[in-house]
This record gives sequence, structure tokens and C-alpha cells, in this order.
Amino acid sequence: MTHRTPNFRRFHLFLPLFLKGMIFLLLHFKFLVIFALELPIISLRPKSDCFLFWKCTTDYRIQKNQKIGKFVELTEGQTLSLQCAYRRGTPKFTYPNFLAERVEQEFSEPLNTDYVRIEDIRESDTGSFSCNSTENPAQSDSIHVFVHKSKIFLPSKSVFSKKDLWNELTVPCKTTKLTESKEIELYADGKLVASQDFDPRHGFRITRKGYAAQPSFFECKFNKKNKTQSVDFIISKNEPIDNEYILFWEDSFPFPHVGYNFSLTCHLVYIEPNGNAPKLGELAFECPQCQSRLDNHLVIEKHHNVGRKRLSSAIHIKNLQLRDAGKYRCIWKKTGKARQEIEHSLHVSPTIAQVRILEQSPSFLKAKAGSGSVKLYAKFAVYPAGNYTVTWRRTYNSIEGPRDEIVEKGLSATFLENSESMEVLDITDLSCNKSGKYLLSINYQDTSETIFWEVAVESDYPDVQLIIREPASFKVFGHQFYLLGTHLNIDCVSTSIPLVDALLEYRKENFKIFTKVSRSFVADGTFERKISYQVVLTENMMLKCRVGNRVALETVHVADEIPNIKFKLASNKSAIYEGDTVKLTCVVPKLAGRCSITWVHRNLSILHSTEVTEHSQLSFLYIRNATTSASGNYTCVLENQASENFSLSTILKVEPIIAPYIVKTGFSAPTGSKLDCNIDGRPPPEYQWFKDGTPYGTGRRLKFFEEDNSGIYQCLATNRAGSATNSFELKTAGRSYGIFVLLAILALGILVILGWKISTKLGWKKNRDLKLLYKSLIGSENFLPNGKNQFSNFNFEFHKDSLEILEPIGSGHFGVVRRGILKGTKTVVAVKSSSYRSSIGFQKVIVEELKLMSAIPKHPNVLALVGAITKNLRHGELYILMEYIDGGNLRDFLQQRRNVFIDELHDNFDENIPLIRPDFNSLSTTDLVGIAHQIANGMEWLGNVPCVHGNLCCRKVLISKTKTIRITDYGVGDRQRKSSSMRWMAPEAIEHQMFSSKSDVWSFGICLYEIFTLGGTPYPTCVTENILKHIKNGSRNLQPEYCPSALYDLMQLCWRAPPQDRPKFSLCSELIEKQLKDLTISF
Repeated sequence: MTHRTPNFRRFHLFLPLFLKGMIFLLLHFKFLVIFALELPIISLRPKSDCFLFWKCTTDYRIQKNQKIGKFVELTEGQTLSLQCAYRRGTPKFTYPNFLAERVEQEFSEPLNTDYVRIEDIRESDTGSFSCNSTENPAQSDSIHVFVHKSKIFLPSKSVFSKKDLWNELTVPCKTTKLTESKEIELYADGKLVASQDFDPRHGFRITRKGYAAQPSFFECKFNKKNKTQSVDFIISKNEPIDNEYILFWEDSFPFPHVGYNFSLTCHLVYIEPNGNAPKLGELAFECPQCQSRLDNHLVIEKHHNVGRKRLSSAIHIKNLQLRDAGKYRCIWKKTGKARQEIEHSLHVSPTIAQVRILEQSPSFLKAKAGSGSVKLYAKFAVYPAGNYTVTWRRTYNSIEGPRDEIVEKGLSATFLENSESMEVLDITDLSCNKSGKYLLSINYQDTSETIFWEVAVESDYPDVQLIIREPASFKVFGHQFYLLGTHLNIDCVSTSIPLVDALLEYRKENFKIFTKVSRSFVADGTFERKISYQVVLTENMMLKCRVGNRVALETVHVADEIPNIKFKLASNKSAIYEGDTVKLTCVVPKLAGRCSITWVHRNLSILHSTEVTEHSQLSFLYIRNATTSASGNYTCVLENQASENFSLSTILKVEPIIAPYIVKTGFSAPTGSKLDCNIDGRPPPEYQWFKDGTPYGTGRRLKFFEEDNSGIYQCLATNRAGSATNSFELKTAGRSYGIFVLLAILALGILVILGWKISTKLGWKKNRDLKLLYKSLIGSENFLPNGKNQFSNFNFEFHKDSLEILEPIGSGHFGVVRRGILKGTKTVVAVKSSSYRSSIGFQKVIVEELKLMSAIPKHPNVLALVGAITKNLRHGELYILMEYIDGGNLRDFLQQRRNVFIDELHDNFDENIPLIRPDFNSLSTTDLVGIAHQIANGMEWLGNVPCVHGNLCCRKVLISKTKTIRITDYGVGDRQRKSSSMRWMAPEAIEHQMFSSKSDVWSFGICLYEIFTLGGTPYPTCVTENILKHIKNGSRNLQPEYCPSALYDLMQLCWRAPPQDRPKFSLCSELIEKQLKDLTISF
């Protein structure tokens, strides 16, 4: 007994402990099972006390990479399960914040295990998961999860601040699958970054040396197996406010509009992580309606010390109005003093639909030619969300005037996060001519926004070119030829930024040294500078345009006439007949070196003679006693030393001769007072008439010379093949009135028929006249007064479908002028047509003007013909297409600039301002003299044609935006003259309607008076009816205030009463040019 009692007592002592242990095991049975299942994995854990578990499924497996460590790759839609366990403390999972709403997380206390599960995982869930000890943060383990579907790069913030551009920068081009460094490339402003350190979890880590000092964008590119993807990161200009405090605005709605209840909150946040925030002070507001808060329209609400580290104040505006727009200023005051302030510009849209610009690349960009590309971008948002249209345009000034071109246009929907959009224009192949102002127009519903950029592409090597503006030229063996006496307009153009001066030189044929051009006009564009030079060709010359070491050369060759073959007959006949002698002349320009000319007919060479003049080579071919076998093609072949051929051809037709023969026996019945011989032959015979055996007249039709026509008439017709005679006896026995009675009855019948068909006949007559008018236009050859038509073969016809006719820009008595666009070339033209298309008289005026314009050679100061539409003239449609001059007429130009005129004769002015100002809105004395000089040059050209203007005045002179003038309405003054034109007319023109080049000189003097009075009226104190008397009494216009004395002397020469005492336009041009030089020297 004594032996057992102690043992029982011991069992009694351990029984309660045994029962408590069994109960504990039963309560935690499920965790023991889990622990038993995981025991093999735990045994594989690393030496760290914190480690990761994952469910081993067939969908994915753990992998390891030397750079990023452990990782797993999943496909979008799979399920991710992870476990985190820690044996010496409490483990905690850390994962990206954006996953918080989708993660299923469970913690088990007995095993110190944290469980994470994510179903239907997405591509955007790519990121790192880590397991940390709450007691010892240094104990951790991590794994990176890649989730891939189609995109290589993970969507991330695409715009970050310039403040990030410091010593080291991470460009966050993270990937959704494991990629190698060689598969990803990084570019800064289009250039490959040399130093690369790519991590698929973070992107590129680069130092400041690895990219440009001020890049505007980074771009990451993935290249593998012909598959390329890229992502851009734009650099923003926002800067931090303070190292300890952040002061910023927060609005309740990014698209405020009229009627919306809007709130704007200003926040001050203390961002120092350690310690409590000091006293923050207070926030005050300044805004358009802050001082007049009526009807609770605007309410200010303040919240102080929110969480002890935040200070906030809000402005609440009910029912937004346009007056609420403006600057809102939030002022942070501490101890009564303003320490920091921030502004917010509130834009209140009148409509709900809006386009809001959020971000844009720098508005001024400079680049080097050939340096790659420039990207312009704009980040914006439209509200409410929907499709919008965008148009990229470029504007710049060329040497010919302003240009506006569309770069890209179309429907776009490049949406980013938060319904934001971005448009990017990549300007590649950089050169100077890509410079200019670029505009992005965003159109959405009934609203639009436009953003501007200035792009300047600089070049270290300016481009240079020579442009000769004269279409009347031709080429032979690659050499450009111009007709003797041609007025050439030569442009020496340098292309560069910044603009540089070009040097224009010329060398005549027999000289070795180049001479610098002294008479020139300079015009600037955005990236071009032009030196213009006008010259009348008298001999061959070489032109040189030079900028530094860059040179453009052009040789100008002179020819007497365009290459052609002409034939001449021994007799003045229009056709060639058997027995004729024909002279063929081949005219080709004179070329340097030895050239030979050969005539070829039916593949056989023919003997000929040659002659060489100063500018031409002539070859003569004589065909004597021609026969029908001589008909055919004759070719004149010019061959140079390089065995190159240039040929001209003509067709010769020799008609057989036929002896005169009687077409009808006897004479035809008398028609009026004429008789027809009725004998034909080839060549046409010569006719001799006899009456009663006595010679009576010549010609095929005989005209009676006596009232009594009775007698025997004979007609003798003779040509080289023979002769024939036709006879007829005509008897008139007294005066008979039967014929008159018959004619009266016939006339009455005709009147009845005409009365019945009067409307039809009138329409037929109009159509007939229009057809005849069209035939006269097409068949006309001699348009000029001297019978010369240098451009008789000029093809000026356009199809009506190629022309778009727009708004009227002017009108006159006979015609109206509208603006038009040639659809193919987008060229703007002026379109002139008849004011009354069914009027034959009006149409004749337009036809005559077209004939004259097509015959006038082109000149820089004479309005040029572009073309015409004549095919529908038979139906009353006729359009003349002329140059479009964008500055209007000279008189209006002068009157509109009276307030900005600079009087260089009397006023002091800045010597740094150029004398000839390209600005269209400026005007100076030098400009006036230059305009007068251009008019004199244009009138000298017309006078040499010759062509009389007849109605010269400043209203008939157009001026372009580059201050180049064009004389218009030349040669039609005698038809359009009105009484209002008498102030510009010479006395002989007013009194006797005598128009000449000398009357044009008088009108030119009146134009000078208009110019130097800035559009004043001639003879301002005299009524129109007394103008002629006023002039005959010796009265003339007084000297204008702004007119140099030398030019007023020229006006008085122009106004001399005897026409022969007035100067020629060539003298006028020389005197004005001298005055222009004197002004330049004196200023």
C-alpha cells in the first residue's frame, strides 16, 4: 500500500494536464493535417525565417533568374495562390495596392501562415509579392509574377515631371513576361541611349550622362521575331513646390460648364514623415467673384488641421456662369504673412461639349538638319467621351507668300487613362524646309481647340538654288534657250535657319570675271531668302548663286526664235502646186562647238546651204519645179560633237495642176451688182473680164460700174496649165418694176414667217453668233496691233471640271471676277467672265481681252494669263483664268495705310529699320518709289509689244502681299472708259479719242500723283466736266507732300501738252531707279 500510494498520486497530478492536451489536439486537428502535408516543403525552406509557399499545380511553376530571382509566368485568366509562413513571428503579405479589392487573404495563427489567392488574374496584375516579418522587417522573401496576354509592356504612367530628370532616372517600361536586355531598346528624343540597365520588373535605370540634357520624350521598343511593340513616356514641365510642404488645387470636375455646381479645393500638406506638423497657418482666396458673394452663388468653406498635417479650404460655386471664369489664387499665410501662393485658371465652357488641353510638348523646338526626328505631342480630354477629329497643319512664309498645308487629317480615338487622349506628330527626315508653325486642331461636336508649335530646323550647310522665272524657253541638247530680248526674272535662293545672305553674280559670254548684281530685291521667308534680279537678254551669260562654298550655276543661252521650219513660195499662194519653187528654212539656235545640219526626205539626205547669224544657224533647202513626187515629210537634223540629234519635221504637199474649166455654162444670175465667172482650175486662175470686146475688170466676180448693164460679157480664166472662156449676153429693156413688186411680196411673206418664229430665230441667231465668235477665237492668229503673235501656239485651254469657282472679288461694266481654285494643283486663280453671258456684245469684249492677254509675253509686273475655258463659248460660257493677286488694288492699299506711313523725306526714323519693308501692312517713301518703278517697268514692257493700255490708274494696278505689283486691264481702256476716268486721260484722248503710248505716259504721271498722295484724287478742286478746260488752260496737279522733287519734275514731263514732248517709259524707269538709289544712299 505504501508502495502504490505515491504512484497514484503522481497519476492524479498528471491527469488534468493529459486531458487538456487531448482537447487542444482535437480543436486544432485540421491545422495538424495541413502542417503534416506541408512538412516536406518546409524542410526545403531557405535559411531565412520568412519564406514563400505556392500551390503546385499544372498551370504554372516557379522559375529562377539570375537578375530578378524567383518568378512565375501566368497567362491572363488563371488563378494565383501564394502562402507566406514565419516560424518566429507574424508574417505579412505585401502586394501592389491596386490588387487590394481582388485579393482573398487568410491568416492562420497556429502555423503563422498568411494565404493569398487571386482568381481570373489580369495582365495589369503583373508585379512583385513579398513576405515580411512584422517583428523584424529585415526578414523577407519575394517572388515576381508575370501575367501576359498580348501586350509586352505593362500599362503605366506615361507622363512624369522634369524634376525626375536628375542624376539617375528610371524609365518604367515594365514587361508582362520575362524578356532579355537585348530585346528591349531605349530611345531619348529618337536617339538610342548608349548606357542601358534593363530590369523587366522596373524598366531602365540610366544616369544623366545616358540621355540628352532636356529630352522631351523617352521611347521603349521590343523587337523579336519580326514583332515590334513600343511605349512612349513624355516629360512634363511641372515642378515641385516645397521640400516640406505641398500646396495644390483639387477640382471636383475637370470639365466645368455653365449651369454646373462646381467646387475648387486648395490643400496644404505637411509631407515630412517624422514628427508632428507645426502650426500650418491659414489659406485665403482671391477670385473674380470672391468679393461679391450674392445669393449664396459662391461659398467658401474652410477645414483646418485635418489629421494635424493638412489644411484645406474650398470654394463652392452654384450654377456656374461665364463671369466665374478667371484666375483663382490660393494664398498660404503663416503668422499673418503670405508664404506661398498658387494659381488656378478656371475656364467655364458655355457648352457641355468641351476639349481640354492637359499637356503639350515644348511650344518652341530647335533641331539640327539630319539629326533624326522631332515629336510634337498634346495630351487632352474631350467631354463627354466620344470620337473627335484632328488636323495637323503647317504654316510658313515662302519667298512667294504665305503657305498653309495639311500634314495629317482624320478621325482619331487614341484614348489613355481617365478618358484622356494623346496625339503625336513625328517629323522625320529633318531639313530646313520642315520648319514653320505647326498647328493641331481638335474638333469635337460644336467646339474646337487649336495648339501651336514653332519648329526651327537649323542647318550648318545652307542649300542654294537658281530659279529663272520665264516659261517661254526651250531646250536643245540639254541647254536652256531664251528668246532675244526676253525679260528674265532671276531668283537666287538660300535655304537655311538662321537665314543667310546669298551672292548673285553673272558673267557675259566674252568675259572671264563674274560681276556682282547691284540692282536686286531681297525677300525673306521662314527658311528662305531670295535675291531677285531682272534683266533683258541681249547675249549669252552665266549666272552664279553662292552661299559660302555652296554654288549653283546656270548658263542662259540666247536664240533669235524658237526652232522651226518655215517655207516660202516664189508666188504669194497658200498652197504648193506642180512647177512651183519652194524654199524651206530650218532655224535652230547657235551652239558652242561644231554642229552639222542635214535635211532628210524619204531616208535620203538632200543638198542644202547654211548660214550662221549671231544667235542662230539657218539651213536652206530649195525645191525647184516641184512635182507631186516631192510631197512628204522633210526633216531637219541637227547633230553635235557628241553625236546627239535634235530634229524638226514638216509635211510638204504638192498639188497637181488642172487647166481652167467651166463649172457652169453662161454666167450665174446677177446677185445684186455682181456676176460670177463660174470657171475653176488649179492653181486658181487669173480672171480678165471683157464687155463688148473691151477690157472691163478683173477677179472672179465682176462688179458693175454702169447703171445700164446691157451687153455681151466675156470672162477669160488663165493659169499655167491653160485657159478657158465663158460668155453671156445681158439685156435690160428699160426699167421694170415687176421685180420690185415680187420682192415686196417676198418681204411681206418673210415678215409673217419671222413674226411666227421670232423667238426661235432670235435664239438661233444668238447661238450662231456665239459659234462664230468661238471660231474667230480659235482661228485667230494676229492679236497684236503689229500683227505679231509670239504665243499663237500657246495651249491655254482648261477643262471646266478642273476649276472650282468661289466668291466674287471684283466686277466691272463688262465682266465679273471671282476667286477660283485649280483642283489638280490647288493653285488659286482669278476667274473673269461676262456680266451677262447671253449678250453677244459683252462676250465679244471678254473674247478680245482673252486674245490680247494670250498674245502678251509674261512680265513680273504685268498680270499674266493662266489659261481659259472656251469649249462652252457656243453656249455662252467663257472664263479667263488669270493670276490671283492677294493684296487687292493699289489705290485701296495706299488709302488703308495712311495712318502707318513713314515719311522718310522729313521724319526721323530708326536707321536699323530696312528701307524696303516686306511687311505688307507697312508703307514708307522708299516703298512708294519702288512701286512707281515697277509700274514704269510694266508699262515699258507693254509699250515694246506694242500694246496701248488706255485706262492706266491705281485701280487698274494690283499689289501682292510681297508688294509686287501687276498691271491689269491693259488694251481694253477704249471700250471701258467712263466719264470718271477723265481725270487720268490725256487731253487728246478726252477730246479726239486718240490713244497711244504717249497718252499712257500722261496717265502714268497721274498714277504717280495718286501714289505720292496715298490714294488721293487727281485735280481735287475741279469738277469732272471741266477737266479738259482745266488742262488746256495749263493747270496741272500740285506737288504732293510726300513726293521727292525729282519725281514731281518727272510728272510735269509726263503732262506736257504735245504728245511727242512726253518721255518714253524707258526714261521714266531710269529716272525713278536713280531716285531709288539716291534715297538708299541718303538714308
